[in-house]
Amino acid sequence: MALRAKPVINPGLKWRTGEGGEIVVTIARRDEWWVRLLTLAFYVPKEREVALDEIGSSVWRQMQEKKTVGQIAEEIGREYGLQRREAEAALFHYLRTLAKRRLIAMEMPVDG
Repeated sequence: MALRAKPVINPGLKWRTGEGGEIVVTIARRDEWWVRLLTLAFYVPKEREVALDEIGSSVWRQMQEKKTVGQIAEEIGREYGLQRREAEAALFHYLRTLAKRRLIAMEMPVDG
């Protein structure tokens, strides 16, 4: 079932394609009480940009195309010469990291 899920980019997120073709994501500072308290003592920018590496950018583009986790893993494996299980494990780890940072969500398939 996890391989049929589709990663969905947070619609409130700003991102762009950089000059080298990499995806650059703008991450906004969280507006929680402890972050506001922290900004009293330290400078915490309202936004910061994070450039994804080659593989991360490839995954991001495939998410735009509404591909499933299985389809993305297959493409990554083929493109970078990985075994299917290696590609799946690396992709699951990467998607979990993006989800924890609230950059994506997972759309689970509905069996019917």
